[in-house]
Amino acid sequence: GGGCRPALALAALAALALLTGAGGLLGQRSPQTSRGRAVLALPRVSLGRRLVDDRELEAAIFDCDGTLVDSMGAWFPSWQVTCARHGLSITEEQFWSFAGVSLPDIITSLHRAQKGEDPTEEFIQAFLKDKREVHAELEAKRGSPPAIAAVVDLVRHYKRLGVPVAVASSGLREVVERHLEHAGILELFDTTVVAAEVPRGKPFPDVFLRAAEALGVDPSKCRAFEDAESGFESAWRAGMQVVDVRRLPGYPLSPGLRKAMASEDMSKWAAGGADDEPRRRLRLRSSSSSSSALFPSS
Repeated sequence: GGGCRPALALAALAALALLTGAGGLLGQRSPQTSRGRAVLALPRVSLGRRLVDDRELEAAIFDCDGTLVDSMGAWFPSWQVTCARHGLSITEEQFWSFAGVSLPDIITSLHRAQKGEDPTEEFIQAFLKDKREVHAELEAKRGSPPAIAAVVDLVRHYKRLGVPVAVASSGLREVVERHLEHAGILELFDTTVVAAEVPRGKPFPDVFLRAAEALGVDPSKCRAFEDAESGFESAWRAGMQVVDVRRLPGYPLSPGLRKAMASEDMSKWAAGGADDEPRRRLRLRSSSSSSSALFPSS
């Protein structure tokens, strides 16, 4: 409600102060500038060893769900309800570990683990139909998700510095734009690209490459902001610096997400970055990422 806004604003300002202050996550300001912009860096929340100097930074590209809007947890209840209807179950920790994986792949994984066999195509389609309906009902009651202040402050910061900003999402355009508009941040972005508009979804690089193309910038001079493994890999393979927004001060970490993060294997990033080819936890199906993303507006 409206009474929460002052507290959120103060938290956002505190997070930005930590990011931009001396010794903060963004590091100290440099006297050098690029096209009149202050020089900043994001070494402590970046993955791998790829860093884009702010003097050369041409664009900042953001995922949507779990990055710009706090919608990730909102998807979990519909998963619980739909799984129960179809004789399956899912824990919150499992839910977070599946971030960025397509719905058919998740259903297949759960069914295989709990039933000992792959689901039929009919089962998957019936599950997906119920899942969409359940989530629509829940969101109609709950309303659209709020913006994540710690990340949106960075968007506004880049806008003030004249850095182009874009959205690169795995979701459906109408859902992405509705969530961004409800959060009051849709107008901040120079362009939005969604998975339906590219050949392959995350963890392939297509959506980030298309966003860079739409902005007319060099992907290797872009900084990508993500919250899930498939997004990290997608942006890395696009040649961009990758920032894990979950590690920003003020990011809303649920208990389930904390557990999922604690069990992640981040060794490949410490070693320098992702492999050249996407590594998937599941045997991929041929389903389209534009219609089957785990989080339809991610």
